[in-house]
Amino acid sequence: QEQSSSSSKSGAAGQPVYELQLQGLYRKNEEGEQIVYRYAGALAKSGWFAADKFEEKRAEYVSAESGVEEDRYAYKFNIKLPLQQPMQFQN
Repeated sequence: QEQSSSSSKSGAAGQPVYELQLQGLYRKNEEGEQIVYRYAGALAKSGWFAADKFEEKRAEYVSAESGVEEDRYAYKFNIKLPLQQPMQFQN
C-alpha cells in the first residue's frame, strides 16, 4: 500500500512510502490485545521496516479491538508498518 509523501512518516521529499498492512483476527487469550502489540513490536524491530520510535508512535502503526465478551469468537486487528525499501517483483 502506498501513502502520499506528505505523511509524517515519509522519506525523502517526493518519494512514496510503501507499507505492509496486516489485517486479521486474534482469539481471546490471557494477554488480550497486548499480544497484537507485542507481535507488531517484534516486526517493527526487524530490518524490513522503518518504524522508528515504535513504542512512542504505536497508535499510528497498530490498532486492535479489545474486549472480554464470552460470546465473541475473535477480535479484529490492523498493523501498518512502513517498509525500509519497496518490494521488488520479477516476471
